[in-house]
Amino acid sequence: MEEKTSIILSYRRDGMSIREIARRNGMSRKTVRKYLREYEHAVGADPDPEAMDAYLTTVPHYDSSRRVRRVVTDSVRALIDECLTRNRHNASLG
Repeated sequence: MEEKTSIILSYRRDGMSIREIARRNGMSRKTVRKYLREYEHAVGADPDPEAMDAYLTTVPHYDSSRRVRRVVTDSVRALIDECLTRNRHNASLG
C-alpha cells in the first residue's frame, strides 16, 4: 500500500516521470503505469485533492470468492514428509 501511495504522490504532486519513479522504487515502468491507471480509473484523470486523499487512505478489498480450496491428500503429505526427512538428512551432513 505504501508503495502505491509513494508512486501516485511522486507522479501527481512532485511531477516525476514514470521512468524516474520506476528507477527510484526499483520496479518496472509497466508496474508503475499499472498503479497509475488503477488510480486514474478510480478517481478520474484530474481529481481534486480530497478525492486523491480518499483513494490513498481506503483499504483495498480483494475478491476471494473465486478461489479454489486446496486439499492436502495423503500422497501429498507423504511427499512433504519425504522432502522434510531428506532436508534433515542433508542438513546433518552439512
